[in-house]
Amino acid sequence: MTMGDVAQLELSTDDLPAYRPDEFAREFFGKLGQRMELEPARDAPIRIQVTALPLSTGVVAGSGAISAMTSHRTNAMRSDGNSDLLICFPAQRMLVREQGGAEHLAVPGQAILGSLDRPVSFVSPEARNQFVTLQVSRKALSPYAASLDDHAVGVSAPGDPRYRLLRDYAASLGPDTLALPRLRDLAARHLLELTALAVGATADSRDAALHGGLRAARLAQATSAIMAHLEQPGLCAAFVAKRIGVSERYLRKLFETEPETFAEFVTARRLERAMAMLSDPARRHRQILDIAFSLGFGDVRTFNRAFRARFGRTPSDVRAARDQA
Repeated sequence: MTMGDVAQLELSTDDLPAYRPDEFAREFFGKLGQRMELEPARDAPIRIQVTALPLSTGVVAGSGAISAMTSHRTNAMRSDGNSDLLICFPAQRMLVREQGGAEHLAVPGQAILGSLDRPVSFVSPEARNQFVTLQVSRKALSPYAASLDDHAVGVSAPGDPRYRLLRDYAASLGPDTLALPRLRDLAARHLLELTALAVGATADSRDAALHGGLRAARLAQATSAIMAHLEQPGLCAAFVAKRIGVSERYLRKLFETEPETFAEFVTARRLERAMAMLSDPARRHRQILDIAFSLGFGDVRTFNRAFRARFGRTPSDVRAARDQA
């Protein structure tokens, strides 16, 4: 697909021919796709399930899982002039190994950094290695960050909130939220600002990031926390603020320029969850009152009134239509 199609690229070894799949994986996913040499662990077939979302020239967000392997760029591959910075957020332990044997170990909560023009190897030792990644070109990042060479290879400090924000924001992006080119450009700028904050922002870009990338990342964290706790009756601004490490006042300000206030966002998402539950045949025996209470509504009348105002039907209408289908 082209960028105009919101191209989320999905790469899977499940799509490879059964005949000599590892060779196809090394050739197409490794040498042609990633421009890396893939070396699987002994007796471990290569397994790859990866998505990549190109946002603009020089900015690609991705996620997925791979089997145990080591990947590196050979001397010939490094001669292509690609000096992009690769930042990987592993869900399991992962290592970056420099030429000469020096190793940097990252565990969940840390980030691994590597520059594609450096002689380094990325080692994924587990049978299944999950991750979120971000690849940015130095040209795209240079207006935002200083001293990039100081961060060409290494591991972030444990619990560094700057990298956590960067990871959470990158993980929140998808084609459904980036349908318009301007939204992709905005997301790319936010990622560049957040990356600069992590590796060393210039004074001007630091100020811009506080109102751009940092705010967007905090909002993504807030909405993610809300969605994860929709069925918790005690869901409120104070609860979400504590989860993401900000004040309740700051949290409410995040929603001030959004189409919905914090309370409106929570109510709308709860009603959408209720619609999904009422339409699900697997939940046919669950009482409407029980669904209303589980989603934080104090009584069924308030729930029915809010549901009808949003969808033009009552919960009973939705359940009846489901049973007749």
